[in-house]
Amino acid sequence: MYLHIIWNDLLQDSESMDILKQQSSLFQTLDEHEIEEALVTIGSDFIGEAYPHSFEIISTHESVEKLRKVIEKDGTSIIYSGNGLEYKELLISIYFAVTHMASTEEVLVFLNELITKMSIVNQITAKKLQHLAGRIENGE
Repeated sequence: MYLHIIWNDLLQDSESMDILKQQSSLFQTLDEHEIEEALVTIGSDFIGEAYPHSFEIISTHESVEKLRKVIEKDGTSIIYSGNGLEYKELLISIYFAVTHMASTEEVLVFLNELITKMSIVNQITAKKLQHLAGRIENGE
């Protein structure tokens, strides 16, 4: 079973995917705890400037290769695909998503949907995400 986070760039430009690639490169030098701390800092009590977007989180038995052929077009990209075992990669994708959101409430809605879907795929990772969401909600 795989979980996929699908990012729809409503401006349909490639700038957001360039940002994801830059963030991925930057965060490769950090450990999971450091990325979580960055997420708590940016996700707690902020009102950002929303980037026109939408997200869809799905769990399926289909591999990312099959989905890319159908999904990736007109500004729509898969920003995460996996089973939750590669937690650092998931955190990098979450960071990308959070930096495009406008409020803590939007971040928590996204994380809660992600936790629900991840619990189908990987209970351990879902619990880690639940803890992270709690820290963001409490501003820890």
